[in-house]
Amino acid sequence: MTDQELRKLNRSELLQMLIDQVEENKSLQERLEKVEAQLAERQLKYEKAGSLAEAALALNGVFQAADDAARQYLENIEMASRQQEEICRGIQEKAERKALLLLKEAEEYKKKAKEEADSYWVQIQKQVENLLRGHAALRDLLHAGGGNEAE
Repeated sequence: MTDQELRKLNRSELLQMLIDQVEENKSLQERLEKVEAQLAERQLKYEKAGSLAEAALALNGVFQAADDAARQYLENIEMASRQQEEICRGIQEKAERKALLLLKEAEEYKKKAKEEADSYWVQIQKQVENLLRGHAALRDLLHAGGGNEAE
């Protein structure tokens, strides 16, 4: 609208135009506020997305560290287990060698004890035979000497 057209309008028309302009301004202001709110919401989403991505990367690092620690723990357990197995194997081999040595010593002792017992038995048999011969000779002497007293 030009200046001339504005001058031709009366007061009520001018007031109506002013009211229309105020309402339009109010409507535009509300629309602007809605758009700004949407923009702020989008920015927040982008910030959250960035924060989530950063958090995911940080968590990924934490999970990687935990995974590395768990792997190292398992390796240490396996190494300790192998060491224990080697120690146990050494102890078992030593015990087996000692058991074999003890068995060998026991066999030798048994053999020696049997030889000594056999030798002692032979001596006892000889002594018994000598006693029996001596007893028989004594009986013969007693019978020959006329004494039936011993019987």
